[in-house]
Amino acid sequence: MLMATVPLIVCGTVLYSARVLLLCAIAMLTAKAVDVAVSMARREAFDSADHSSELSAIIFCLMLPVNIPLYIVIVSVCMAVLVGKHFFGGKDVYPFNL
Repeated sequence: MLMATVPLIVCGTVLYSARVLLLCAIAMLTAKAVDVAVSMARREAFDSADHSSELSAIIFCLMLPVNIPLYIVIVSVCMAVLVGKHFFGGKDVYPFNL
């Protein structure tokens, strides 16, 4: 599914600017960092094959305006992953997609 977002990211980059790439990269890194931090806090093994948080972060990021401040992207992705995924138990347990 991550590969399906590549044309959207390329289109956004061409139409607006390279800031789309920056926003998507920051959103993906934030989602991965939150996943790692939560699995360390729960003392569970981190599942590196689970890319659901990164996919949700990219889709969320592509819905934002290009001129949004970076801290809003970071805080929003943190809250989406924490509340939307890990609050309900983690991988394949949450009742709705992020």
